[in-house]
Order: sequence, then C-alpha cells, then structure tokens
Amino acid sequence: MKMSAEIRILTFNCWGLPIMGTMVNRRFRAIRDALSKEDVDIVVLQEVWGEDNFKLIRDCLPHSYYFYGGLTGCGLCVLSRLPLLDVAQQRYLLNGYPHRIFHGDWFGAKSIVMCQVKINDFVVNVYTTHAHADYRMSTSEHDMYGVHRMSQLMEAAEFIQLTSHCCDIVFFAGDLNTHPDTLSYKLLTDGYGFVDAHKSMHPNIDDNEELGYGVTFDRPGTRFARPAQQRMKWCPRGERIDYILYLAKTVDVEIVTFSNCMTDVPDETFTYSDHEGLRAKFRLTAGGRKNSLRPRQAISTRPGSGSSSPTLKRTSNSTRLELLSRCRLLMSESLGRIEGRHLLVAKLALVILVLLLFVFNLYFCIREPSSVAYIFIQLANFVMILFVAFLVYYAVYLLLERKALMANIELLNVKIRSEQSSS
Repeated sequence: MKMSAEIRILTFNCWGLPIMGTMVNRRFRAIRDALSKEDVDIVVLQEVWGEDNFKLIRDCLPHSYYFYGGLTGCGLCVLSRLPLLDVAQQRYLLNGYPHRIFHGDWFGAKSIVMCQVKINDFVVNVYTTHAHADYRMSTSEHDMYGVHRMSQLMEAAEFIQLTSHCCDIVFFAGDLNTHPDTLSYKLLTDGYGFVDAHKSMHPNIDDNEELGYGVTFDRPGTRFARPAQQRMKWCPRGERIDYILYLAKTVDVEIVTFSNCMTDVPDETFTYSDHEGLRAKFRLTAGGRKNSLRPRQAISTRPGSGSSSPTLKRTSNSTRLELLSRCRLLMSESLGRIEGRHLLVAKLALVILVLLLFVFNLYFCIREPSSVAYIFIQLANFVMILFVAFLVYYAVYLLLERKALMANIELLNVKIRSEQSSS
C-alpha cells in the first residue's frame, strides 16, 4: 500500500499596520483565538508588522518563526504543528519608491520566505510572500508598481526553483496582490507551472472578480471594505489576490477541501482583517512522477473525481516564449523610463546649483545680517540644499532600480534562450 498523508494549510493577511491599521490590537487578539481553534498543520501570515503582535499569536501552534529584516520587518511569519526542519528568506531587489511615504511598501523588507517540514516521510516546502500593493483607484489608472510586483513574483519563483530540489511538494501561499487575469499571475502558472488550488477545485467557474467568486479582499458589506463609490471604479464585488498555489514533484495530490476562512469575528461588528483567509486540505500519495519546477509541466488534480491521480498540465513552448517576451518588454520599457528620470534629475540638479551660486553671491550685497532679505536668503539656501540632498538620494535609488531591472531582464534572456533551444 502506498504511503499517504494529509496536510492542511492556511494563509491570511492580518493587516497589522501599526499606524494606518484599524483596531489592530483587538483584531490580533481575535486572530489568536481563531487560530487556536483551527485544525491546520501550517499557517502562513502576512502583515504581522509588530513583534508584539507575533508574540501574541505564536503559541497558537507548537512551532513558530518570525522573519526579520528592513526598518519595519517583512511582516511574514509561520506557525506550524509540525517541527520546522529549515527556514530561509530572500529580499526582493525591487520594492516600490522611497519618496512614496504614504504607500509604505519600500520601508518593509518585502521578501520570499520558506519553511520546510516533514509529514509521514514526505518533505514539504511551504513558501509565502506579500507582494507590492496596488494603489490604483480605478482600472484606467497606470499601475506604477506593476513591473515591481512582476519582478518580485519572478524572483520568488526562481528562489522556489533553487531551494526545492530535495522536497516532495511545494506550496506557495500568500497575498500576491495580483489578479488572475494579469501577466504576473500567468507568469507563475503558465511560466513556472504552479497550480492554483482555487481554480483546480472549481475548474468550470468563470474566474471573474465581477462575479465575486473566490474574493479574498474588499468584499462588499464587510467592516473594512472600501466605500462602494471607490469600489465601483475597481472591482465592484471585491478582489481575488490571495492564493494557495502548489507544485507536486514526487507525489500525487488530491485537494480534499478548499474554502475561505477568517471572515467575521464572532459576536463582534468587525472582521479579522480587510482580507479573508484561505484554508485547504491536500492528500499526498507516494508514487507521483518526478516533476522539477519547470515551466513546461505542473501537476494538478481533477476535482471531484475522488482520485489522487494527477493530470499533467502542459504549456506550449510558443505560449511560454510569448509570456516571457512580454515580461521582458515591460521591464525594458520601465528601464527606458528610468533613463528619462535620470536625465530629469540631472537637469534639476544643474538648475539648483546655478541658483545656489546666485544666492551665494547675494551674501556680498547684504550688509545687515538681521535684515529680512538676509533671512530669506538663508531660508532659500536651506530649502535648496535639502532639495539637492533629495535629488542625490533619488538618483542613487534610480541607479539601484536600474541595476535590479537589468538583472531581471538578463534572467529573462537566459530563460528565453533556454526555451528557444528546447523548442
């Protein structure tokens, strides 16, 4: 008889922003009570920004790990019923803009993190991330962080590919901040072969957020949903941006259950978060074919069949080449915009330097240090020096962004050449 095991995974964005979050302490106490009652093996949480909040929930399961980094941490942690065999973390090269203070993503050490567990001799790698948020108010607006988010998810997939050689199955769960119809999502599913547990469980349902099916964020009627007037410009019935993806490597997989969770707090008028959680149970059976994390194949299950025998999902070489080429084109266009910003920064710096020289010469024309003109010149000097400091800082950031984009473009070049040679 073949060896088998069941593993239960839960992912949840806690919305634990220390300043902009609402009712954070009350919600985390409610989250602690809810997780203590959940019958799960692995819990991956996002937006746990405060260490005090982690300490509040870490004893919900026997084992836990909090991932540090950056000014505010990366907001990611893992709770596990099973002993943790190993953990790993890698920060993303791109993560928003430092001058967008109220967006805040840049200050968090956005990362892809991993924990490894063992259940009935099956080695399981569980990964989670919180990709860059989308701050658009309507679909007609340009997504200024779209390339950053796509780069993050590509770096996450590469990290998973390089750290999952010795495991039997990969789970990738978290807040990806991307919709199922986006290029970033298709890069994961068609480009790297991940299977979306939601779609695998409900293959005949049109995956359209306007229907409100599978929504995990901004569901109408919930306590922290945006006003209807704002939502109508975006996704009127909420968004599906949280996922449980998987890739079976040496086992057969059956999705036993899959559902939303962590919605309304019992006996309260608020919800656990502005997100909803996802909970899934998977049955693993030994004897599956060896399946490395390659774009050309991914194991998925026929839902409702009651069988653990997987079907092999294949994506054609031409589809993968087109997908990778589109990603490279978007990154190249972003790289071109950075070159334009560098030129603008250089022009502004030159103008400020000329103004500083002009103001400096005015010192010799003023004999009364206490005069209004003298005070005004001092203030103008101070403002211009601050502006020059910002321009220098911004120029350095643009250089880092340029290098990161070039690194990801070169990675895509390697993958495209690999696909071309194998076709």
